[in-house]
Formats: sequence, C-alpha cells, structure tokens
Amino acid sequence: MRARALEPPREDQPPEEPGAPRILAAVPAGEHAGLVLCGHAPAHPATRTGVEVAGSAASAGVRDATDALLLLACAVARFDAAERAALEWERRDRWFRTLDQQIRVLDRERQKFSAVVGQPDLYVFVTDQDRVVRWTNQAFAGKFTAPEGRTGWLGAGCTDVCARLCLGSGNTGCAHCAIGRAFRSNQPAHQDFRARLGGAAHHLYLTALPIRGPDGAPHEVMVLIQDLSELRALRKSEARYRLLFERSTAAILMVEPATRRILLANPASSAVLGAPAEELLERTLADLHPPAEWLRIEGRYALAYADHEPEPFECVVRRRDGSDRIALVQASSFDLEGQDVAMLQILDITARRRAEEALGRREREQHRAQRLETAGLLASGLSRELKETLGTIRSRG
Repeated sequence: MRARALEPPREDQPPEEPGAPRILAAVPAGEHAGLVLCGHAPAHPATRTGVEVAGSAASAGVRDATDALLLLACAVARFDAAERAALEWERRDRWFRTLDQQIRVLDRERQKFSAVVGQPDLYVFVTDQDRVVRWTNQAFAGKFTAPEGRTGWLGAGCTDVCARLCLGSGNTGCAHCAIGRAFRSNQPAHQDFRARLGGAAHHLYLTALPIRGPDGAPHEVMVLIQDLSELRALRKSEARYRLLFERSTAAILMVEPATRRILLANPASSAVLGAPAEELLERTLADLHPPAEWLRIEGRYALAYADHEPEPFECVVRRRDGSDRIALVQASSFDLEGQDVAMLQILDITARRRAEEALGRREREQHRAQRLETAGLLASGLSRELKETLGTIRSRG
C-alpha cells in the first residue's frame, strides 16, 4: 500500500468548516484504497476561543500519533508490494530456468538424432500413411538412385524403395511389411531380409519407428535400413579369433601398455604361468618375471610396443609356485574393444631347451667317445708298428 499526500489548500479555496474531518493522505486504488481521515479542521482564527486554543494544543499529539500510524501503514504497503514483486520475479526466473533446461534437453536430443541419421552406413527415410516418402537422409539418397522420371525421392512411394532393394521373392507384401505393422500397432517393427545391391547379396535389417501426432496416433513412420553384411563377416572373423584365442597352446595375454596391467588371459596361460586366468588379471607384467630378469627385458617390452613387427625374444618367466620356465615372447599391437593394447604370445620352450641341452650333451659325449676311439685306434696301430719294428731288430741281432 502506498499513500499519496494531498496538496495543501489553495488561497482561492473556501476555508474548512470548523469541526470538519481533516484529510491527510489518500491511498491509490488497490488493496488499501481509500482516504485517510485524521482529526478535524481547526476553527477560523477569528472565532477560536481560549478553550479551543487549549484543545488544539492537546489534539496536536493525537495528530502526531495518527501521522505515525499512517507512515507505518505506508511502509507495510511498500513491503507488501516489494514482496509481491520478489515472488513474481522468482516465479519468472524459475520459469525461464525450466525453459532453458528444456531447450538444452531438446538440443541434446537433436544432436543425438543428427548423429544417428547422419551415419554413412545407415539409410533412413520417412513415409506417411499413404506410403509416400516425405524425407530421406543423405546416405539413403546417395545409396539408392531416385525412381525414373524423378529428381529425388520426395513424393515417391514405398514400392519404389522395395524395387531398389530388389526384394523379389523375399518381399512378403505391404500387409506383412514392417512399415504397415508399425502403422497398425503404433509400435516399432523390425524386418530381416536379403537383397541384391550392386550385383551382390546383402543382409539388410529394417526398423520402422512410428512418429505419433498430437492425438497419439502414428502419422508417419521413420524407416532405418542397416546393412549387416560386413557385420556378419566381422562376427565370423571375431569368432575365428575367439576360437584361436581359447584353443591356442601358447599363453596369450592382453596387456595395457601404460600400466602393464593384464587385461585378458586365455586358458593356456594358466598352464604356462601356473595361475588361474582370473588371478592373472590382478597382476602386472613385472610379476611374471624374476626381478633380475625383469630389469634385463623391460626395455625389450618397450621396444616391442613401439615396433609393429618386433622380433620374438627369450626370457625367464616365474610361475606362482616359484619355479622358472623358459619362454619365447612375441608382442604385437591389438584392438581390444576400441582400446589399443599389447598382445603377448608366451610359448613355453622349457622342454625344448632341455631336449636341446640333452642332445648337446649327447653329441658332446659321442664326440668325446669318437675321439677316444680314434686315439685308441692310433695307439693300437702305433703299438703294432712298434712291435713289428722291435721284432725286426731282434731278428737281425
């Protein structure tokens, strides 16, 4: 509430009547609208008596108290107005913050959508209930040529898309198409089929996503076509690598180059290193070698990480029971689920080295026996010659 003081009376105005109420202030229209009446108008000086003069002095204190109450009422009105303004400002600020958050969410969703439909290997188009193409992404327009007589796909029908995909006998018709099922069920629908593109057979996967209108019914359908041919080949290759990894007789370890921590170990590593594969994942590369051997070959591992075709090297690995084995290590780089790691193939050649050492000892012993045999033959020949010479000398004597 805000009070507005009234202007003092002008000279041309008639004097107030004695005893009339005195208007001190007026409040504008609002919650506390109205006039504030305080005291009474003083009598004309010519008509005032002594009693009236004394009474006017007494009423001055009343007017002061009334003025104080008026000021307090004005202050309360100003406080109420400020409070209402603060609440309004807070409400608007909250509304704008909510709006800003919603805009940020929509922008993130737009970026996600652009990232999905902008993939070069994902072919997307939108069709309406009349099966007319309303929108395509760049990958679709670049992969499939527009129907004859058209400069683009806008306005073409789904049948033209089927013709470009060369569905042929694999096409079960619009009744069983994923697009029709998406329109009927108002739920995503999928279809797996084969098609010939560029003279080669391709494995395609079609996903139909309904686009609902304000009434909740599907007004359009977004169709995503993925070519899974390369993915199938990749899966076969991955299966072969997995089979080699699991059945290899050599220990295969996937090691993080920075920390040298073991990330993955095949079953053969348990036999070579004498510890379960799960336990090896808690160890580092330095734990697999004796301390002196690690100081010798640490640089070899660093060179193996940097070189794309490193030479294998021999080293000593220590098993969990403390026994040492001789191993041949081959290191190479590998992509493990998007992470660059070092793949180590550790082949236990202890038995081979022992066999080679035994063979070497056998050969040395055989060579020594041959030398002894040769020396014996020489000695026997020399003895025979000496005997013959001595016999000749005795016969002449």
